[in-house]
Amino acid sequence: MKSIFYLPYRMLSIFPTVAQFSNLDVMSGKMVRQPFFFQTNRFKDNGTTLDFSSGLVLDKAKGVLKLGAQDIPIKYFIQTSYTPEFKFVKEQTMIHADGVFSIIYMQAYNTFLILDEAMFNSTYIQLFVLENYDERFFEPISLEAYAKVYKLKI
Repeated sequence: MKSIFYLPYRMLSIFPTVAQFSNLDVMSGKMVRQPFFFQTNRFKDNGTTLDFSSGLVLDKAKGVLKLGAQDIPIKYFIQTSYTPEFKFVKEQTMIHADGVFSIIYMQAYNTFLILDEAMFNSTYIQLFVLENYDERFFEPISLEAYAKVYKLKI
């Protein structure tokens, strides 16, 4: 029996809550680590900075995310979009090899995601948001803008 992965866009809003279950110690019920995931479609481009609200500001020249008094280096800045023919397009730039967070701008949804490495490497982000899949293990069935379906080959 083959497994099917159905990944809808609407899951993005509950994804951080779902991801927390992966970070629970099942014996104690305590959180092992708190994943970092921030999603917004309310932002302001000030030329040299992007203000995401909630105290998060990206210094575009330095590639550093200001979180209160902290300066956190960004590993990747990725922009996704669709052509008029609905072909998925992804532009990925490494900013700092030792960066802590990655920022994804999903142009078609006018949404920014700010993620730590664990969230960035999650199956949902890799398959739905970035359409990164290993052809040895996954076969895309449908890659629409609002839902993506993959079949697990093994």
